[in-house]
Amino acid sequence: MKTSFLNALLVSLGILSLVGCADDGDSNSNTNRLTNGYIIANEGQFGKTTGTISIIKDTVVEHKVYQNRNNKSEIGQVVQQTIATNNGLVFVVNNGGKLQFTDKAFKSTGELQMANPRYGVYTNGHIWITSWGKTPRSQDNDKVYKINTSSMSIVDSITVSYGAESIAILGNFILVTSKGGHLANNKLTLIDQNTKAKTEFTAKYYASNIETDSKHFYWNASNLGKTTFNKTEYNTSIAPYYTLRLDPVAKKIDTLLTTNEPLAGQPIQINNTLYVVTSKDKTLHAIQNKTLTKVGALSKNIKVIYRTQQVDNKLFIFDAVDYTSSGKVYIYTIKNNALSLESSHTVGVNPSHVLAN
Repeated sequence: MKTSFLNALLVSLGILSLVGCADDGDSNSNTNRLTNGYIIANEGQFGKTTGTISIIKDTVVEHKVYQNRNNKSEIGQVVQQTIATNNGLVFVVNNGGKLQFTDKAFKSTGELQMANPRYGVYTNGHIWITSWGKTPRSQDNDKVYKINTSSMSIVDSITVSYGAESIAILGNFILVTSKGGHLANNKLTLIDQNTKAKTEFTAKYYASNIETDSKHFYWNASNLGKTTFNKTEYNTSIAPYYTLRLDPVAKKIDTLLTTNEPLAGQPIQINNTLYVVTSKDKTLHAIQNKTLTKVGALSKNIKVIYRTQQVDNKLFIFDAVDYTSSGKVYIYTIKNNALSLESSHTVGVNPSHVLAN
């Protein structure tokens, strides 16, 4: 959520992002019912416009998919994630204060009201989802809720450190990063989903979304530990930036990278190589021997790297442009350590998440 000069500048520096191909075959037709492709969650303009759902399939983009399927004017403000379940889809609507459930054809099947839901993961018929609670600045009401997707109801909850944000699952372990919401935080909570036992770690501030492989959790973070400071301090207090790894069995955090280059979004794991994007020069790097190895430059047309994500071994770059206009999604392939732009597409305002459908 972009509520202040601080947040806007942090996005431009990569902290809060820590989110020859033809462009834009667009279609708004209700009859163009795409059944597979990439589902893009577009947050919308904060405080002003509804979020939307786009689908990218080949060169075609269908806009406002939820609204079109349900003959509704909106889904709600700040749609920041799509979660696939056995029965359909769940859209996390942050400012709208709800989880919107649909079938696989995007037809609404119900909703669950929840204060400030953030991100979720699905496993065994349930969604585990982070929430800032009713008062995001409070330091004692953040939870991870367990949602039964059949009954669309809360069946359990676990209290975590304030500003509960990203969440990922690896075997029996769930990792929650707490970046502090409107405050600053540097805590992570590792949860055993079978016993609900919690282990809390202190790491670096403003952790990004989380990447996983078969054994580890990965995320980017910064050295920023302040919530108010003057403009001059940005150049000296934010760096360095880090890429971190957690072994949930050994309960050990390792630092894989320390750099003064601002990191955008989360680390990306493709073909057993870990990559990061630097936001200032808009470049993809591999992490090798705790240093950055340049792979390639991103498109010069990218304005603001809002998020990064890996799906189907492809790198997705979400461009917020100016936070008010239609955003862009750039899809890259990485082969033999070479970066190639596969396609780019115009989508909704502030695109922030992709799900392969």
